[in-house]
Amino acid sequence: VKYGVPGCPIYRPFSSPAGMAEFFQELGGKYVVKADGLMGGKGVKVSGEHLANVDEALQFAQEIFEKGQAVVIEEKFVGEEFSLMSFCDGTTLVHMPPVQDHKRAYVGDTGPNTGGMGSYSCEDHLLPFMTQEHVAAACAINEAMARALKAESGGDGFKGILYGAFMCLNRGVGCIKFNARFGVPEALNVLA
Repeated sequence: VKYGVPGCPIYRPFSSPAGMAEFFQELGGKYVVKADGLMGGKGVKVSGEHLANVDEALQFAQEIFEKGQAVVIEEKFVGEEFSLMSFCDGTTLVHMPPVQDHKRAYVGDTGPNTGGMGSYSCEDHLLPFMTQEHVAAACAINEAMARALKAESGGDGFKGILYGAFMCLNRGVGCIKFNARFGVPEALNVLA
């Protein structure tokens, strides 16, 4: 919000359960519960997929609190997820091809998140569900985040891998998260 990075969901951070149930209601039952930190690929649960009701969401949030993490609750995006990693020198970004990983266990992606079980990209640098406009929007979001990081750092900027996780939505591209590292198994695919 501070730097106008596009594509962000409605969200709210929590350091305790106070106010969480009300925010779940405000989001109309479509929410994501995330740990505000690393959890080995298992710190996110989604309503309707992993969480059947608000009580289960509150219980998962409590588990995160007990591990010493804060919780972020955000609007649930519905669409196809993909990643776009970019090399960043503090000012300029060089984008890798978009890639989609497979996180969910079991046939039909019906199981829990695993932390990553493989990925694919396509020769034309598009994925079957996306257009050039989706790729351009994801690139623009990564570029906006790089500008925000440069402004926030006092001008030095971020140097490294900026990894944006995105979703193709009916209304364009939404941003789920950023990491400051290569995505695994995505990097194994796009760097091979």
